[in-house]
Amino acid sequence: MLPRNFKVDLGFTAADDYGVNRAAVYWRKSGHEKFSGARIPLGPHAGKRELIVLYEWDLDGVELFPGDYLEYFIQVEDNNTVTGPGVARSRVFHLSVPTMAELYRSVEEEGTKQTDLVQEAIKEGRELKERIEKISREMKKTDEVDWSQQKEIDKAVASQEKIQEKLEEMQKSLDDTLESLSENRMTSQEIGEKMEEINRLIEEINSEELNKYIEEMQKAMEKLDPEEIRKALENVNMSAEDMLRSLERTESLLKEIQREQAVEEMVRKTRDLLEAQEKLTEETTSADEENEMDGLSQEQEELAERADELQKELDELANKMEDQELADEMKEASQKNSMSQTSKEMKEASSQLQQGQKSEAQSHQEKAQENMISLFKSLANLQMQMKSSSSRQVAMNLQRLANSTLEISFKQEALTHELRQQM
Repeated sequence: MLPRNFKVDLGFTAADDYGVNRAAVYWRKSGHEKFSGARIPLGPHAGKRELIVLYEWDLDGVELFPGDYLEYFIQVEDNNTVTGPGVARSRVFHLSVPTMAELYRSVEEEGTKQTDLVQEAIKEGRELKERIEKISREMKKTDEVDWSQQKEIDKAVASQEKIQEKLEEMQKSLDDTLESLSENRMTSQEIGEKMEEINRLIEEINSEELNKYIEEMQKAMEKLDPEEIRKALENVNMSAEDMLRSLERTESLLKEIQREQAVEEMVRKTRDLLEAQEKLTEETTSADEENEMDGLSQEQEELAERADELQKELDELANKMEDQELADEMKEASQKNSMSQTSKEMKEASSQLQQGQKSEAQSHQEKAQENMISLFKSLANLQMQMKSSSSRQVAMNLQRLANSTLEISFKQEALTHELRQQM
């Protein structure tokens, strides 16, 4: 698979009694007969009998499109000036440019991984909070600190470390996904902004503050000072509560992004299928020869298969949607502009083309196009509704976040006042 930055790391070893004098990489695109070449600089190693070469091959200037693939090999020449340079080649290697479907599949897999990570972090966060609350309840009954409470503190520390590991892994995954989406122009501005908001949320999860409070709690346990222990426990509890809110908001945003990306992909697939059908309809208009009709019939059959596949994906997406209103609208759009019916029209067109009945075939092609245009409009409208709903939800969540921050601030002030009165 070709890396997203179009840079391929090449490495090879070469040995010759006359010394290796020249190296090059040769490649050709799928469907091309001739190989193109580019020299690999050997620098001070040129002429040596044995060498190891590492080279970054930049393909940025090569015109490549999704679905293309490259064949390439390394060729070296020795320094034989008597009978002429000897030539050696590596085996032929292959590089493929991912299709849009493959890129979306990769993004979907990363999204699932990110959701799993944040759900695991939430689980660890809840367990941490439960442990702290358990110790707090026990400290209200007695000022004595026993071995079991110390073990609970150790478990809380372990939970915090696991949370931090998962957050770091998720942030890296998010950065990679955002880079891929941006480089391949695969996403809307709104989705990109949400992913950046998730990154900000993760950065704002103040694990340093939580770590500091946990350390204070450990020190208080060692000193067996009940008041310091209570204070540290309260600080840890509030910090963990704040962290959980941010994690739950992160999970909610990730699910929103996955839903919007799924609808975005359905819009893209519908548009691509529509454009392919429009092109085929134009070719049908200008076709005269019988063998042309046969070829168009086969292409039309392939588009019918894509329509059937799209119908399955639309049904699956509607069934997976958690928002019942959006799910109902997706089902309504799918049923009203059924791709199964579109596929039927396409198959009829294919059959008519096979029989050389161009006019009848065009009639079925136009019906298929009309159905796809209607579906495309319905999906695009649904996409706009999701963006609008999401924007309102973001505003509500920001207000809730501001309120919860004030609530925590008030709790901290009340705790400080209470402790001062006890001193």
